[in-house]
Amino acid sequence: MPNRARRLAALLGVAALALTAGCTSPDPKTETTSPAPEVSTPSADEDQAIADATAALHRFYEVRDQCLADPPNVDAACFDSVAVDQVRTDYQTTLENLQRDRLHYEGQPEVLSVDVVWVNLDGSFEQIRLAACVDQRGWRLVDESGTQLGSVPTASQRVVWQLINYDYPEADQWKVSYHPEGESESC
Repeated sequence: MPNRARRLAALLGVAALALTAGCTSPDPKTETTSPAPEVSTPSADEDQAIADATAALHRFYEVRDQCLADPPNVDAACFDSVAVDQVRTDYQTTLENLQRDRLHYEGQPEVLSVDVVWVNLDGSFEQIRLAACVDQRGWRLVDESGTQLGSVPTASQRVVWQLINYDYPEADQWKVSYHPEGESESC
């Protein structure tokens, strides 16, 4: 396989992961297993943390879409304000690949809804996992001539993201940190 074709296949694989993640086995480093979920009323602090994390997820989509729409004029630090850890690294690599291959994304996905999967505000490692229902039909990978590469999902997809706040309770410090791999679901 020619070198450009291999890079394009790898880029499409990373993009597919970013676009179509869904439910998977829990990350053993960040989740514990319990026999049955507890039903409780969220506290005002938890409600605020969820609202702040949800706003951060919307900001992540906005920044991601802007960065990947104009790769020649963006540096990898563009993700620093909205992502950390593996998600930031993955998107920085995607941006570098787009720059090298002279590709970019056009359009913008639409976040239709966001649901809470779980919340951990126990004082040791503040995290919230959110599931976004995203209509990605308007977002496509194109080359310099505007030719679409790969396929576009035909239905909205449930995309799960984990957000972390290393400076909790600072409201503006929620960042996307983890994106579980696996099969996507329609929503």
